[in-house]
Amino acid sequence: MEKIIKEKAIIYTRVSSKEQETNGFSIPAQTKYLHEYASNNNFEIVESFSESTSAKESGRFEFERMIKFLKKNKTVKNMLVEKNDRLLRNETDCAKMIELAKSTDINIHLVKDGIILNKSSKPDDFFMFTIQSAMSARYSRNLSNEVKKGMREKAEQGYWPNKPPYGYTKKYNDKNNLIIEEKEAEYVKTAYELYATGNHSLQSVLDELYRRGIFYKPHKPKAEKNQLYKLLKNPLYKGLFKYDTVLYQGKHPAIVSHSLFEAVQKSFERENKPKLASINLLYGGLMRCGDCGCTIVGEIKKNKYIYYHCNFGKGKDNCSQSTLSWIKQKDIDEQILGAIKKIQVTPEHKEWIIRAIKHINEKQTNISSDKLKTFHAEIEKNKNKLQQMYMDKLEGKITEDFWLSMQNQITEKIEKYKSLINAYDRAELKTMNEVTSTLELSETAYNKYLEGNDEIKRKIVNSILSNLTLRDGKLSYTYKKPFDILAKGLSCSKWWAAVDSNHRPHAYQACALTT
Repeated sequence: MEKIIKEKAIIYTRVSSKEQETNGFSIPAQTKYLHEYASNNNFEIVESFSESTSAKESGRFEFERMIKFLKKNKTVKNMLVEKNDRLLRNETDCAKMIELAKSTDINIHLVKDGIILNKSSKPDDFFMFTIQSAMSARYSRNLSNEVKKGMREKAEQGYWPNKPPYGYTKKYNDKNNLIIEEKEAEYVKTAYELYATGNHSLQSVLDELYRRGIFYKPHKPKAEKNQLYKLLKNPLYKGLFKYDTVLYQGKHPAIVSHSLFEAVQKSFERENKPKLASINLLYGGLMRCGDCGCTIVGEIKKNKYIYYHCNFGKGKDNCSQSTLSWIKQKDIDEQILGAIKKIQVTPEHKEWIIRAIKHINEKQTNISSDKLKTFHAEIEKNKNKLQQMYMDKLEGKITEDFWLSMQNQITEKIEKYKSLINAYDRAELKTMNEVTSTLELSETAYNKYLEGNDEIKRKIVNSILSNLTLRDGKLSYTYKKPFDILAKGLSCSKWWAAVDSNHRPHAYQACALTT
């Protein structure tokens, strides 16, 4: 009897939450299902990769280890996954999988989806894979938003929305109210009393607590200085708490009085002498030295003049910038404004680009109309199929169990095609919204920068520019997408010819859009 040679394969399983673990998506259930699939298709499982992780995380350890394994072990050409949303839930991982399928001999089996991605896959398969990934990512984001909404509502009611902080615990039958944990509260209160005297540093408070036998934790008698600092700065211990930058009046009992808390904050003011401003200045933390790569920091001279220079944080004493005069903020302002000016569009330019994009979208819509017709036809075909099977059930031609099974399968198909149609519609709307918002910022950024405060200016810089470096007083930068296209287009002489008196997109070949 001839021996059957089995192809080698690996399996990947994942759960993204405890909820999934309890609702039929457990790793053991996935593993069993994939082993059955492997057995039925003569695959030999040579390695398994499994993890439990947040759906929004990118670069998961097991996921990355799996990709490295496949690239290293060329004889393993099959990856088995239950379905799309077990494999990934973000756009980055989707791109990695498409690249893996197209550039290697790997076959990616999305078993329940009925899809196998490889070099020979049709464009439609990659398209459906991408759409499904986008839908999963959207679901994940919506779920996260709902969780945040629930936590915010809880905070508004006066309940601390996260796990109990040090000094507090919760009753097993009341997950809303914080109650005082006596031993930890003693540590908190004594730490406040010691620091409020003004005679202690953070380190000496830690030492004194230890000397008195008041321990932070049984296995860790002394807290770290940064832990103590956060503890002494946290308004939660006086009955208030911050959530999402908003200060709320809590319903939990305070550990320290309001007056004691304020006395501690005054001690901090006395201990922390005024320091040179850095990150809080307009350009602080936004630029790096063009020579050594250290952060460019700002300093205030004579309480009014702001200068920027390399902080030599990497210990490079030979940095060429150390011999140069410090750079005035107004000189950087001029260079930033010059950069913004290069991507500034007029209302006429904006109107013309939007018309051109709409024209392009119309052509693309025509191309995809056949695909949409196919989806609608599939919906109708499956509806008719479902109706016929229902009649067969009534006439006794098929059993109730078979009807229920097929009803679920066909209904899933109908919903899938409806989702694909909706995805087409949302994609077109998203494109136009992104184009419009980009052009509006490009049109208004220059004036907003001139008139805005430091916060607005930083937001504009972070939205438009990246990789800012300062060398010999000259600022270098790159434009973020899609402003890089605008900058290149607006600098092209053909641009002006592309906009005639009728604002027609007749000159689509102009470099502005060709780019």
